Amino acid sequence: MTKPEIAVKRFQTGYNCSQAILSTFGTEYGVDLNIAIKISCATAGDLECGAVIASAMVLGLRHASENPNDRNKKEHAYHMMAEFNNRFKKHFGTTACEELRDCFNTSECFSRESNMLFENQIGFCSIIVKFASELLEEITA
Repeated sequence: MTKPEIAVKRFQTGYNCSQAILSTFGTEYGVDLNIAIKISCATAGDLECGAVIASAMVLGLRHASENPNDRNKKEHAYHMMAEFNNRFKKHFGTTACEELRDCFNTSECFSRESNMLFENQIGFCSIIVKFASELLEEITA
């Protein structure tokens, strides 16, 4: 299974979007699976999409330094997150969870992948988790 497939499966089995992404990608950077699940639990369903928040954590794990004075690594991590945000917003129009959730039940909200209206939030958010995971794979490659 690919990482996006794993993340979507975890989301569909009950983990929230943030947990699904951080638990899938975080272990690659030394984060214990149980810690990833716990630390990302409260980051979903707030102002920012949990998939975006978890992606920021993964990009920090991948691109940042433990040295607080390493400005180059910090700047690189900021740049990678800006790229992620720009591409996410271009695809979905927003990174705000509430706006994304409200979108799934309107006639204006269609998946670019299938051009179909989703019948439930799980289906719609699965597309968000999949897209964020694919974007992370591209950016962290």
